[in-house]
Amino acid sequence: MKKTHAILIATMLALVLLPAGFAHGDGMIVPIRRDIRVRGSWAVKYHHVNVLVRDQVAAVSVDQAFVNTGKGMIEVEYLFPVPPKAAIDSMTLVVNGKEFTAKLLKADEARKIYEDIVRKKKDPALLEYAGFGMYKTRAFPLEPGKPCKIIVTYKTVCKKDQDLVEVFYPLNTEKYSARAIESVRVNVDIKSKVDIGPV
Repeated sequence: MKKTHAILIATMLALVLLPAGFAHGDGMIVPIRRDIRVRGSWAVKYHHVNVLVRDQVAAVSVDQAFVNTGKGMIEVEYLFPVPPKAAIDSMTLVVNGKEFTAKLLKADEARKIYEDIVRKKKDPALLEYAGFGMYKTRAFPLEPGKPCKIIVTYKTVCKKDQDLVEVFYPLNTEKYSARAIESVRVNVDIKSKVDIGPV
């Protein structure tokens, strides 16, 4: 008999967070101009996540919106650190009604980009993503107060240790947000062919 659990995690995110060194799952805006830092020029409006777990496989859907907090238009790229061993299904970036495509970069190519951003922006925290792959958009304009929306979906196999299956979705790149996030929601829906113990 199948068992189902649906969990809504809103303010208790500590239950599913991992230390920063393991962080992945959410993307960030990177300004093109050398003099504009990664953090402080944009904010996350909302971050909504749905995690569908079927036995040992997790299907993750990430819906984020970003906004330029400055007074002038800035040219930016969107980077999504790809979790190790995750298979990206799709990524959609919509700015002012226009859809932008993204390119998947392997870990060695992505590392060079992370290191280059660190060198230009003086932000060593980005090096925690070294070893990750990356989805990267081409440059696009981000107007003040007009949010851009990103939807990413991917699948990953959850780590299993005897009867314990580890399901996690870390939130981390929001540390670059210029202000507090207006809405954070993480829904986790679990089904298993065997009985589910404590969650």
